[in-house]
Amino acid sequence: MSNMHVSAEAKSVRDIFSKFFDIPAYQRDYVWKDDNIEAFFNDILESYKDNASKDYFMGSLLLARKEDSTSFSIIDGQQRLTTSYIFLKLLVDFSKKYGTDEEQFYIKSSLCKGTSKGYKYKITFLYEQTKKLMNDFVKQDSLENTKSFITSVQNSTNCSESEKRMLNAYQHFLELLNAEFSKEGMADWPAIYDFASYFFEHVIFSVIYTENTQEALVLFQNMNDRGVSLTKTDLLKNLLLQHLKANDLEEKETYLSNKWREFIETIERSKNMNITPDRFLRHYIMVKTGRSDIQKGNVFNEIADKKDILNIKQDPVKAFEDILKKAKLYVNIRANGKRTDSGKEIQGLLNMRTLKVEQQVLLLLDTEKMPEDIFEDFSSKIENLLFVYMVSGVLTKQYESLFCRWSHEDICYIDCKEKYEQFLKEKFLPELHKNKQVFRERFQQLSQRGLVKYKQKYILGKLAQFLEEKRGEFKPLKSLMETYKEIEHIWPQDPDENVKQSCHLSPEEYNEYKLRLGNLTLLNKKLNIQASNALFAIKKPFYENEDTKCLVKELACYGKPFIGCLHEYGLQPFTNWDENCIVRRQTSLTSMALDIWGLN
Repeated sequence: MSNMHVSAEAKSVRDIFSKFFDIPAYQRDYVWKDDNIEAFFNDILESYKDNASKDYFMGSLLLARKEDSTSFSIIDGQQRLTTSYIFLKLLVDFSKKYGTDEEQFYIKSSLCKGTSKGYKYKITFLYEQTKKLMNDFVKQDSLENTKSFITSVQNSTNCSESEKRMLNAYQHFLELLNAEFSKEGMADWPAIYDFASYFFEHVIFSVIYTENTQEALVLFQNMNDRGVSLTKTDLLKNLLLQHLKANDLEEKETYLSNKWREFIETIERSKNMNITPDRFLRHYIMVKTGRSDIQKGNVFNEIADKKDILNIKQDPVKAFEDILKKAKLYVNIRANGKRTDSGKEIQGLLNMRTLKVEQQVLLLLDTEKMPEDIFEDFSSKIENLLFVYMVSGVLTKQYESLFCRWSHEDICYIDCKEKYEQFLKEKFLPELHKNKQVFRERFQQLSQRGLVKYKQKYILGKLAQFLEEKRGEFKPLKSLMETYKEIEHIWPQDPDENVKQSCHLSPEEYNEYKLRLGNLTLLNKKLNIQASNALFAIKKPFYENEDTKCLVKELACYGKPFIGCLHEYGLQPFTNWDENCIVRRQTSLTSMALDIWGLN
């Protein structure tokens, strides 16, 4: 190592993509899925919203300089760099559709460079099939052509899973960008361009350069183990070993090493849920210290500074046993919807998994004293609060701070019903209810615009489940959503001529109303196809079908007991369907929502 020529620099995305890279054929496949893409996008977005002049640290890249000295092989960090490249391609496509020539050049120059022989792409995949596909992907000269290209490739039997994941990343970025930056049904290009500028100038990588691949691979071997980034966790392991007592060092070293393997395997089993050692350790330290201002890149320093509080200095084995126990609980809460490996599934946890949130761990990670029935009830109440925050637009940063304080000062001491009810009365429920008015106003306006599909299905599923319970039946949300997978537009997405002739609205107004929550319901695939794009009068018999759930039947009729339930929320079966019906139904669904998510 002493003879290695290694240097490191902090580089922005713009600086990085002023160079050229190749991804060697021996590198592992592209493995990022929707959860990883969302975390990538949302973390940058949150930093941008928090302070658009502050840098966001993306992670590290390990590069080996090639003989031509102008290009590099990517040894480590290819998942992040490839994802950045795919996001750049989407930004290029948006700039071509909406941007000026100057804006187009600003963005496109980071994707490829014109030469006398044509365009030279900033990333070259040395696996031949992937190289051709990705070059063809980048060549597409418009947003529409790129989408068509992706559809044709994904339907091909020659496309590998890795290649499908790369193309899917583009599609998911497109969905996220449209959901976040739209204005009156159109892409808000000035806002997108401002966000793109932040991505170029303020997203920072720590770039480690070596003079050749051999040096880089030696360094890589010290930085990685089995494909899981272990830089901070390796430091933690070393910190634990340093504090073992000399008289029983060998025995405890062996024990600790075995437990360490168990820790890594526990986390790695759930990596498809975007659960990583660093992510868990950040949440663990937040709960232990009651502080939310702990950055991902500073987790180890926080652990080292708090080694007395964490008991690492006094008893490193016991300290790590607590970390391992909490890691198992963390994985069960987020990935399995349980409290323990052998425990029963808890509906609130399963629903939060459907909603793809993670902040519940801050309130549930230090609940060792909490009885099982209270833990289950608390999980449902946390689900309510997180959804209310989501609809009300409360920033994650704001409530993470509150959750850490609650966990550190209150929740860890709850061991009986009396303490639990006191905490709910004095702190939890006032926090929930103070968002009631904003929640009501925003829920009344909810539309498919600005909501990714899994959130749409979650909301419709909860509404359907609530009406089923009113009728005396209970079906878990997951089971209900698996049966009724399709989002049905009562006013059709693609209306036939009869619908168009019956509607007095302009096409723009129709497009707004058709996306409103009041115009949506869930159907199974067969009935969704049968209902088609017809008039409400033609669809109505399908809504009365015995295979449909109450959220659909409330549009038509379901007998006297059910009618009584509808009256409670100001609803009657509909005989026709227009924009007034959509608004009326959404008002009723809003009243139900206040009951469903605990605001009444």
